[in-house]
Amino acid sequence: MIKRLILHKYSYLFLFLLSSIIFSLFVSNFEFSEKIRFPFLISFLTSFFIFNDFSVKEKAIIVATFLIFSFLIYSFLKVQANVDLEGGIQQGLIYAFPFFVFPSTLFYIFGKIKTIYISSFFSLISFFLHRDFSLSFVWFTSSFIILSALEGARRRISIFKVGIFYGLFGLILSLILGNGFIKSFFFFVSSLFSPFISVGLVFFIERAFRILTPFYLFDLQDLENPLLVQLRKRAPGTFHHSIFVADIAHSVAEKLGVNAELVRCAALYHDIGKIIRPAYFIENLKGLEKHLKINPPLSSKVIIKHVEDGVKLARSYNIPERIIDFIKEHHGTTYPEFFVKASEEENLKFEVRYPGPSPRSIETLILMIADSCEAALRSVEELTPAKISELVDRIISKKMEMKQFDNAPVTFEQINKIKSAMVETLIEFYHPRISYSEEKIKYYIDLKKGKYKEKVEGTAGYDEEKEEELPHGNSDYSNGINGKGRESEDKEMKK
Repeated sequence: MIKRLILHKYSYLFLFLLSSIIFSLFVSNFEFSEKIRFPFLISFLTSFFIFNDFSVKEKAIIVATFLIFSFLIYSFLKVQANVDLEGGIQQGLIYAFPFFVFPSTLFYIFGKIKTIYISSFFSLISFFLHRDFSLSFVWFTSSFIILSALEGARRRISIFKVGIFYGLFGLILSLILGNGFIKSFFFFVSSLFSPFISVGLVFFIERAFRILTPFYLFDLQDLENPLLVQLRKRAPGTFHHSIFVADIAHSVAEKLGVNAELVRCAALYHDIGKIIRPAYFIENLKGLEKHLKINPPLSSKVIIKHVEDGVKLARSYNIPERIIDFIKEHHGTTYPEFFVKASEEENLKFEVRYPGPSPRSIETLILMIADSCEAALRSVEELTPAKISELVDRIISKKMEMKQFDNAPVTFEQINKIKSAMVETLIEFYHPRISYSEEKIKYYIDLKKGKYKEKVEGTAGYDEEKEEELPHGNSDYSNGINGKGRESEDKEMKK
């Protein structure tokens, strides 16, 4: 067992050795000579030091990509050597190689920082094949510049836009380095056509390996996705709840600087299990009709079942496992509090909890809190910032008491940041709105004409010297804006 672990741990050394040997053979044109030594040592040592901190899976992908890259450059150079063209054009053909494909594709697999390491490695090693230092420099510098532009891309057309910028930057840099118009033009033209290959590769990789690229997340958020269409038709209340939760969770995640697109996408799918028995969930009906026919323990089991149903549905529709994690974890190992308390009232004792696990990432933790807050706010009649803050604080405290944050890699400082961001977001989403009734419109016009000031000047709530409102003296204005107006004040007076 220990030997297997050691072999598995150091298996990447064999991969690096094998790839370095094959690369050296490409450099020497498959001639076993002293030419092999230097490129072999450079490729092996560089790959060892640069990729040492990568996971075994990532190292395997890099080795495979490196071998494909080396083979393609070798084949391209062979074609270039055998084509009979004018000297300048023939020598410049290597600049037409689709270099843009590699950084633009690897970016969506490894992220920005790791792609910089990979691009620097590829640009350095490729020099042994094409022997043109300026080409390696242009390729690496252009790749480094465009990686930031790829970060915010949500649509595949963005790759084409970035490809144009990549080509223009490489064209100018190549001319500055004195490579001539032909070589520089070839580099620009290849950058225009490379995005077609990149888009195809990214699409294949994300679907085959269920990698959640920004493009894949954007596609999954399409409300015409078959699974979301089923949710909208069969459980419309749950569908709208999911949209509200998605907006809230996305806003909070954005403020915390975590993967907001992932959170929003997952929030749309977190309750899809309710498609199976929509009538048992309060947001899809006007009362508790279905639950009146069964006892509280059975009602609890029906409610809890939506997590298991959601996981099955998601897998049947090929939803990536990372999204399924949110379905599993958004209730953690809590229990349906309403029916548990109802059981206690009827002296029915039973133990039931959601299967969990509790949130294992800051993203799933944000969704858990957003889901609970959105549901709780539906039962609050008059929302004020104070009430929202109190509600969020109570929900987070309750989750912590139930040890729902224990598996998530978060600190108390981050939990406080989540709390603050959640309160701020909910106040933005649920701020009081002006009432549009005829009485309120008339009241607003009276205010503009100055009638309100004349009315209040003789009251105890108005201070003529300071010309400002004293506490409780100008309640008409705030009540009118909040939708209460004079009518609510008259009712209070009668009481």
